[in-house]
Amino acid sequence: MFLSESLLETCDFSSDGETLFITPNRSPDFISQNVMRYAEDEIKAKLKKQGLRRAEIFRGAGLKPYQILATPASFSLFSEPGLQKVGRSNPVLASALDPFAEAEAEGKIVTIVSMLNDKCKHTNPALTIERGKRPAQEWTGYDYSKSWRLDGENLSEEYYDLRHLLRRDHQIKGYEYSLIRPDDGALVRYVTDYYLLDFFGEEVRVGVSDPGAYTILENGRGDRIIQ
Repeated sequence: MFLSESLLETCDFSSDGETLFITPNRSPDFISQNVMRYAEDEIKAKLKKQGLRRAEIFRGAGLKPYQILATPASFSLFSEPGLQKVGRSNPVLASALDPFAEAEAEGKIVTIVSMLNDKCKHTNPALTIERGKRPAQEWTGYDYSKSWRLDGENLSEEYYDLRHLLRRDHQIKGYEYSLIRPDDGALVRYVTDYYLLDFFGEEVRVGVSDPGAYTILENGRGDRIIQ
């Protein structure tokens, strides 16, 4: 018997017509991780056969279930070198990133920024040149703390509020804030949903926003351009 079949035999299954709920009979956190590693293809086949959209694998009381999509959106992050096999190597991270793949498929901007040094780790193509004044891929490595210094020196109160609220609540819906756009020095107001995430052992904030959710408060100024 294949390992995947053995793992699935230790689980109970139920459905609400859209989601397949998978509940391990014992050691749920351990079994669920191995189900993610070794039985993902079998679960996707079940979803397709039953016409279901997703599966949720119970991990234990108080823990967010793992999620497997029947036809997962292609998250552009996974096309980057070294991350193509993220789902197999780190099922916790893969499951946590699924909602952002869905957001990306809906046309939203998804960014990943380090909470340690404020450097950008990922920006998807939905961040257009019209909004950002540079190609999306060129944001990778940018130090966002420079844009939070609205006076050119001090980090804004909104920066500290964002970090405080994320550490307290782990997510913020509709956070409004202003940044200096580096390439033209414009002062821009944004609205973003933020989420705190463990990304390969590093704490990051993931931002999700509509491409048009910004307002230029002050036009570009040469003295505010960030080198």
